[in-house]
Amino acid sequence: MRHGVKAIHRGLIVLEAAALLGLAILVFCTSKRTVRDDVRFSELSEAVLAAVRQEEGYQLSDSAGLRKYYGLDANAYEGVLLYLPASNMDAAELLLVVMQEESQAQALEAAMNARLEQQKKVFESYGVEQMGILNRAVICVEGRYGLFAVCQDAEAAREAFENVIAR
Repeated sequence: MRHGVKAIHRGLIVLEAAALLGLAILVFCTSKRTVRDDVRFSELSEAVLAAVRQEEGYQLSDSAGLRKYYGLDANAYEGVLLYLPASNMDAAELLLVVMQEESQAQALEAAMNARLEQQKKVFESYGVEQMGILNRAVICVEGRYGLFAVCQDAEAAREAFENVIAR
């Protein structure tokens, strides 16, 4: 009988520890970092571009590319930088946006996700290397800032992006 009580006691301790760990993970995952609202577009774009290799296979695009591939109007944003694939055989792409209002975030993120899914459909049957890059793509929308990075350095782009916008 005594061993049974000890086993139950140990079980309760393990259960309590697991519950506390779960709670800690939940709090960590649901907490949002504080995002600056005064980041200049030039500061953000310089940091992100410095983090990615320029030989990735993309070329600078204009507002027509943003409208064609994302369905977005560049004039609706404070700042937009778009690099599109230089060739139909490449998937490398970089979009950086500073929104005028946070209310634009949902539409921006939806457009980024739609573009990623469109590109995956294009490359899924023959572009093994490009699919690898697409599967590691970064979509990050925080505050008034958005990043879509499809490149070898996508995580480095995310880190640069987050470092600039974080308080």
